[in-house]
Amino acid sequence: MSDQIFWYATRAAAIVAWFAACLSVAVGVLMSSRFLGRRPTLPWLTDLHRFFAAMALVFVGVHMVTLWADDFISFSWRELLIPWEAQVRGISRLALAMGVVSAWVMAAVELTSLVKRQLPARFWHGVHLGSYGTVVLSTVHAWMVGSDASNPLLFSLSASMLAAVGFVTLVRVLRLLDDRKRRYDSALTGADLTAARVPVAAGRRRGGAASGGRARPVPPDPPDPTLIDPRRPVPPAPPDPSQIDPERPVPPLPPDPSQIDPERPVPPLPPDPSQVDPERPVPPPPPPNVALAAWPPAPPAAETADDGGDDGPATRPPAPSHRARRQRHR
Repeated sequence: MSDQIFWYATRAAAIVAWFAACLSVAVGVLMSSRFLGRRPTLPWLTDLHRFFAAMALVFVGVHMVTLWADDFISFSWRELLIPWEAQVRGISRLALAMGVVSAWVMAAVELTSLVKRQLPARFWHGVHLGSYGTVVLSTVHAWMVGSDASNPLLFSLSASMLAAVGFVTLVRVLRLLDDRKRRYDSALTGADLTAARVPVAAGRRRGGAASGGRARPVPPDPPDPTLIDPRRPVPPAPPDPSQIDPERPVPPLPPDPSQIDPERPVPPLPPDPSQVDPERPVPPPPPPNVALAAWPPAPPAAETADDGGDDGPATRPPAPSHRARRQRHR
């Protein structure tokens, strides 16, 4: 095993952690700006964003452990965890402190993301914006301290990554400004429409607000036809008071159930036609102007005449018919 294995390991871990942090920021900006449209989906971008963030934090830890294990520089844990504690000949203390601060900010962003549901939204968003500071501080730290900063391949890859992060960040900022301008314009448009509804010459008219009278109420806006459900039944319009006939009698209201006497007998209901026996004879209806008690009439009694005899009343002969009368007349 080479004696410089920890030195190579710390350099490789630092490079991987920096690229992972840049990719995590770029994917997070793509999530919030929806620059790529509906594809890829938001859950897929969220998982990718979390993967790069966790990867960056893990390799930062590897970078610090390998620095502590390397005997060439021999950093202590105090120098690795507290800014402005490390002192190396030929290296700026500010550059070393930027690396330590960048690691702490990255850890804070990752830990607050794990407990996002238990934190206020504004607090979490403010801490999460520190990921931009992580990229900036780690870039300056790598440029001033890293031994591979002069490598042409690594320099070109780093420049391309910074350009991509800057581009998506610029798109996000422009969209935020555009959304804020639209909200401002819509607020102004709503205020203009509200002011336009108020009559300009209301004070000049008789009874206006300037003369001490009451201002004319503004009629409500008509409903939007695009929001009306065609399947919903339209309620009937109330009657026009100007078209109601005052001489027309008003139908009585139905009785109030709370005012009905429960002891009053209820009249029987009429028979159901479906339950009437068709073979049962139906009595004829009574003639008009005849009392119901005298109906049906009694059978006619035989007419008798008293002839004054001892045998009692004699039976009157029946009257001749019309045909017999005509024959007798002839």
